[in-house]
Amino acid sequence: MDTNEEKKLIYEQLKLIIEEKRRLSELYYEWKQKLEELNHSINESTNSSKKNRLDLKIESEYQNYMHQRKSNHFNSYQDISLMIASILKEAGIPLSNKEILKRIIEKKGLTINNSNLTCNILPRMNKDNKIPVERVCRGYWQYRLH
Repeated sequence: MDTNEEKKLIYEQLKLIIEEKRRLSELYYEWKQKLEELNHSINESTNSSKKNRLDLKIESEYQNYMHQRKSNHFNSYQDISLMIASILKEAGIPLSNKEILKRIIEKKGLTINNSNLTCNILPRMNKDNKIPVERVCRGYWQYRLH
């Protein structure tokens, strides 16, 4: 074999090797992309399940908070006014705003501040004909006898 012919054969072999390399490279990138898609879908499902668990945990905490808030801090006017009327009826004498507040806190452990009691609840009770409570003088209230 002469050198030119041998050279030609070597170039052909190199060309075949390069084509094979190109084909393998394309296969490699296709498989790599498929693997990344699978990993991405697994991560999404994991993240969505984690997100669902997190959402449920947050919702549960929120429901507990709202339940505690309703049970501890929400005092209806009707409940408080009836409690004040019973306190004044038991006392038999006029009581000051501070004394009424003290007895409400002792009796039921409700969270009412003095300004809310004196500015909102007691004046509203005075105007309400259904609740027998009346103002005696400044800062003093009594149970009204019919």
